[in-house]
Amino acid sequence: MTGETGGAAVSTGFVTGAVGDCEPLPVPPIFDLIRKQGGISEEEMYDVFNMGCGFCVVVPPADEEAALALLRSHYPAAQRIGRATGGPKEVRRA
Repeated sequence: MTGETGGAAVSTGFVTGAVGDCEPLPVPPIFDLIRKQGGISEEEMYDVFNMGCGFCVVVPPADEEAALALLRSHYPAAQRIGRATGGPKEVRRA
């Protein structure tokens, strides 16, 4: 479990590589306001802010469905947002 601001799971070494290979999460409107008012690129926004993903749980693929069922019993919108790759220390967006 990680509080996901600025790629915490990867930056701490918990996950060595990750790919966001699912539909992107909706970005709260406040981030669009910050981007426009600050003249900040979308890439920098994703590097600096969590852009709507505040908490992640990393589980083995075999445990994905059970974990989602448990999470959804408390937060119905819980969803898979990517996968750990074991690759370079980076987060790629599909």
